[in-house]
Amino acid sequence: MKPRRSTSSLLLWIVVSAFIPTADVYSQGANSAQSKDVKAVRAAFEKLVRAFNERNAQAAVASFADDSVLVSPLSPDADYKTISEGFMKQLAAPPEVPFTIKVNVEEIQTSGDLAFVRVTWTRERNSDKEIIAGEKDFEIWRRQKNGDWKLACGYSFPLKKDSPNWTKGSADMPARENVVSKKTTKVNSAKDVEAIKEALEKAAQSYNGRDLAARMSLYAADSLLTYPGMPDSDINRTRQNYGENFSNLPPFPFRSFYEIEEIQTSGDLAFVRMMWFVERQSDKQIISRLKDLEIWQRQRDGSWKLARGLSFHLRPETPNKQTG
Repeated sequence: MKPRRSTSSLLLWIVVSAFIPTADVYSQGANSAQSKDVKAVRAAFEKLVRAFNERNAQAAVASFADDSVLVSPLSPDADYKTISEGFMKQLAAPPEVPFTIKVNVEEIQTSGDLAFVRVTWTRERNSDKEIIAGEKDFEIWRRQKNGDWKLACGYSFPLKKDSPNWTKGSADMPARENVVSKKTTKVNSAKDVEAIKEALEKAAQSYNGRDLAARMSLYAADSLLTYPGMPDSDINRTRQNYGENFSNLPPFPFRSFYEIEEIQTSGDLAFVRMMWFVERQSDKQIISRLKDLEIWQRQRDGSWKLARGLSFHLRPETPNKQTG
């Protein structure tokens, strides 16, 4: 029997879609085509919201790409079939506790046929207005052949009430300029995929070699990393964290390596779904597994750098492969 995404975990992701509109984030200098795409992605997002609020499972499922995947630390990855079954089951009856979802859409990037949305949401119980749940989400939307935007990938983790990101998310961080692409690049560009793979290999080598300069050369100047239980990390905090990590000798020899699950590129935007592992050298035992969604951006000099990242550790008993 194939593993299933838990009902509670899938419901957490589903309700992220019911949001209170906020301002779109994109550069004043972005071209008109990209501004149009940002609005189209927001419209697609709102369509999913309406479907959820109306408990219209068929319309909700229609917002997802056929190869979509939802990823959470709470359960196995959910593929399109699992997502569809989850909507059909959970939207068939009203919720046990009436609630209102309030979401801060912190950022929308578009380039070519890909879009990235960064969102923090909270769930407010209607009876007493108490916030009872929250979640951090990174979403990848992809333009389809017919021009529609559909949700291709979503990575999320739940927030605790004492989390630094509980209600404001990272809205206090500088907003990223929208990616400026001169032309639409077909998903995928083999050359761009290889360039990103080379950068990922450099990332592993620099970490294992404790080379701070090489490690930081891979990050965009306005990069932002998101982890559970701590404030979002800008470039300065990231440099400080790596500096402290590399300056302290590890308790035992280890090796960091990765497995790429998916890379997609379009225009000057790319995303990577992957797993990072830490292996103890003495017995080759895996002592850490990290799920990672990385957003890469092409720079003006043509190089690719890491712009956004959402990561979380997996418990030893948590499956990490996509179902299906």
